This record gives sequence, structure tokens and C-alpha cells, in this order.
Amino acid sequence: MHPFSPHPSPSGAPRPSTSSRSGSPATARLGGALGILGALVLATVALVGHALDGDDGDFGDPFVTAIALAAALHLAGAGWLLCRRGWWPLVLSAVPSVLVLGGLVAIAVLAFLAGHGTDGLDVLRSLGPWLAISPVAAGLALTPSSRRWVAAGRAVRAGGPPHQVPAA
Repeated sequence: MHPFSPHPSPSGAPRPSTSSRSGSPATARLGGALGILGALVLATVALVGHALDGDDGDFGDPFVTAIALAAALHLAGAGWLLCRRGWWPLVLSAVPSVLVLGGLVAIAVLAFLAGHGTDGLDVLRSLGPWLAISPVAAGLALTPSSRRWVAAGRAVRAGGPPHQVPAA
């Protein structure tokens, strides 16, 4: 057994550690961190939308309210993943970001095809990477190592044996 390995192995060779009792897999940590960052991006989009909608402080625009709610849900989903409760809230809360990013792509392509130049593509290049943070966080939450880690946490809370990683 390798002296620094957290998991003993019958053959004496160290096993790669995807998760341990003391730590989470890198995909879950990175997914949670990007989920928090994605929530901040959505909150910024909502605040800018509220500032630019021209209604003198009224919260009447349903799009701005929906984006603000999506930011709160995305933050809660990231926390849910980092607390080892579930991966699906982060994945579901990434849907608004995907829709906004898809809308930006569609507007940019249609504007370019209509002969309006590359202004829409420039906006997409500047905002697209920021809006892509949430879908990337959702993708990391969907990785097998993150899902196994969450399942092991659920099993421990339920009083059952921890989830066993199948042999490769």
C-alpha cells in the first residue's frame, strides 16, 4: 500500500482517488464553484436588464424577474451540489442560461445573415463565454464522479453503506 494513498488496495498498488471521505472530486468542486460564478453572471444580467428597461425602478419586466429568479436557483443548486445533496438542481437551473445563450446565438446569426454586419457576433463573443459558465457547471455536475460522490453522501445520510465504485 502506498503510504499517501487514502484507499488501501489488495494488490498493493495505489488506487486513483476520485473521491474520499474527507474530500470531494475535482469535478464537483469545480462545478460548484462555476455554479456560484454562473449565478453571479445571471444576477448581473438581471441587474443590467433592470437598469436598462427604462421603467423608473418598477419590477414589471417578467424577463428581468425570471433571470433574477434563475440566478437565485442557480446559486441554490451550486450549494446543493457542494453540500452533497444532489446534482440535478444545478443542472436544471442552467436551463435559463442555455436559453439566453441560444437566443444570443440566434439573434447574432440572423442579424449577420440579414446583412447587419458583425455587431451581433461581437456581442456574442463578449457575452457568450460568461453565459456559458452555467452550462459548463451543469456538465461538471453530470460527470460520473460527481454523481457517485453525491450518491455516496446520500447513502451515508440514509444510514446505508457508502456507494461502492465499480472496478474498472
